[in-house]
Amino acid sequence: AIPNSTSGAVVVPSTLGGFPVVSIGVGAFYYCRSLTSVEIPKGVMNIDRYAFYNCSGIKGTLTLLEGTVLGAGAFNNCENLEILIIGDGISIPSQSFKYCSH
Repeated sequence: AIPNSTSGAVVVPSTLGGFPVVSIGVGAFYYCRSLTSVEIPKGVMNIDRYAFYNCSGIKGTLTLLEGTVLGAGAFNNCENLEILIIGDGISIPSQSFKYCSH
């Protein structure tokens, strides 16, 4: 696999092209090891499989709001995540946070 080149702090927009952003797709930031943080807006209700897989540079806090649907392995191997805040009613599928050491 070729590593994705997205780096730094990522703020997922709440709209794109005039349409609301409601989902982060399968492998959207797959292997973006240079990501340092990610901010997910309130309207995003689905974070699909392996969306942030092996984004080992993400540090700090990740907040998942109530009702967010999380795919298997979504944050697998994000080993530097320090704090995870999970809203009510969120199911944590298999390997979603595997190898997250904090």
